[in-house]
Amino acid sequence: LAAHPLGLMREDLARMAKVALGGRLSEHLRDLESAGFLSADTPFYRGLESRQIKYFLCDAYLRLYFAFIRSNLKKIRAGQGANILAGISGSGALHAWMGRSFEYLCLQHALEISRIVGFSAVDFTMGPYFSPARRGTAGVQVDLVFDRADNVLTVCEMKYSASTVGIEVIASMKRKIEHLQPVAKGKTIQPVLVVRERPSQHLVDQGYFYRIIEARDFLKGID
Repeated sequence: LAAHPLGLMREDLARMAKVALGGRLSEHLRDLESAGFLSADTPFYRGLESRQIKYFLCDAYLRLYFAFIRSNLKKIRAGQGANILAGISGSGALHAWMGRSFEYLCLQHALEISRIVGFSAVDFTMGPYFSPARRGTAGVQVDLVFDRADNVLTVCEMKYSASTVGIEVIASMKRKIEHLQPVAKGKTIQPVLVVRERPSQHLVDQGYFYRIIEARDFLKGID
């Protein structure tokens, strides 16, 4: 799971771990989930009994450990930690890890996001949407969708970037919404963008997103 930050379906997890798809695997997965190491998510439009489950490594320290610490333990024990930090600073691996970590941070504050957008008083369920790659089509994953009782789907795109987020994010969101149409069941789809830093004025002027939220908006007052 550490090597697959977008998660793994149960069958893929069993195959890669070289274990049987039996009850013992279910027991281990439940234990790891109860301990807070893993999360098990079903698509937002399916119930808890759905067999379409995706597993994620959700523990923040373990994600850091497997990404950067484990492979450098010998150097760390030899007191070369500063050299390691210099080596990964600004690297593509660090940027990818920061991006996924930002998405997890947003997921942990999903209720605060619903308050900022303005529908926290409306009954809703929430969860991810994922569609596996099929012949001729690429897979797609949306980490956070709010399925609201007022006939609206609020679809959140979380974007981590060291620089200003520009209009290229619109094309990515449109592609994801196109995949969502078959399960939207005629509901209004409301796109929301969550960013680390301020979006570009050009992006704001497009008026595509119902709301653009900066991370500081939902982290105010949180120690």
